[in-house]
Amino acid sequence: MTIYNSLSLFKRRISSVLIPLFILYSNLTFAAPQIINYPNMDGRGVMHQGYQILKLALKHSDKEYQIRMLDGDMNDERARISLKRGLIDVADFGYSLESEQEFRTIFFPLDLGLSGLRVLLILKKSHSKPFTYEIDLADYFAGLGQYWSEESIWRDSNLPFYSSSTLGGMFKMLKKNRVDYIPLGINEAATVLQQFTSHNSELVIHPNILIKYAFARMFFVNPEAVELAEQIEIGLHRIYESGELQRKLDALNKLEKINSGLNNKEITLIELDNPSKSQAFSDMLDKYSLPKFHFGR
Repeated sequence: MTIYNSLSLFKRRISSVLIPLFILYSNLTFAAPQIINYPNMDGRGVMHQGYQILKLALKHSDKEYQIRMLDGDMNDERARISLKRGLIDVADFGYSLESEQEFRTIFFPLDLGLSGLRVLLILKKSHSKPFTYEIDLADYFAGLGQYWSEESIWRDSNLPFYSSSTLGGMFKMLKKNRVDYIPLGINEAATVLQQFTSHNSELVIHPNILIKYAFARMFFVNPEAVELAEQIEIGLHRIYESGELQRKLDALNKLEKINSGLNNKEITLIELDNPSKSQAFSDMLDKYSLPKFHFGR
């Protein structure tokens, strides 16, 4: 009888331990990270700046998220369509008033506005219409990405351009002299050139010309994903305040490589107007200071 009572007591004690452990395990199981669908922008995969910053921001948010990158390359327009249809949860592309009105906009320039400072990618070989210091962009055709937000800026400025659905297509147009230059954000030029290394031997950054306008890449979220938008914004502000965003941008942008090809003593800065922007966008650019950048060697 004594042995039986002791055994019963032992079983009850074991049960009292196992039940809380089961409950704890169940809670951990249900606390799995929320899956976030994100596009493979321009085929750059996890090296895409937007992906890198989104991953960092979500890491510093108040919830657990896991980013799932979808198969297949997407340009800006396909990303907008996929976002509208709910196939992806968040995407980043250049600001436009239309996108601001269509999606839930996170008013934070993930590139700190540097995508509004453009270097000109041109051919190394002699050009039929060489660029001069007294350049008039109306005399030269730009190569833009199809459905880039910047199209409206070129159009409103009465500047000629041709567009391509892919970056590779833009390079081909440049090599065939269909366009005279490709304006790339100073923050992305080095990465783009690295991605398309087969074209590098024929291309060069113009050392004396920069184009500037009010612009930024931003995150746009499905209008119904209110909590996700809030968490991304929380994370962005935290990494901005801590300086971690600036360190990440420094590592991704490789500005020193582009800077070494510019001549600060003979820079022609061409400023274009961006009339299609909201007051909220303008206030955002005023709020967040741009990284310090010194032209030339």
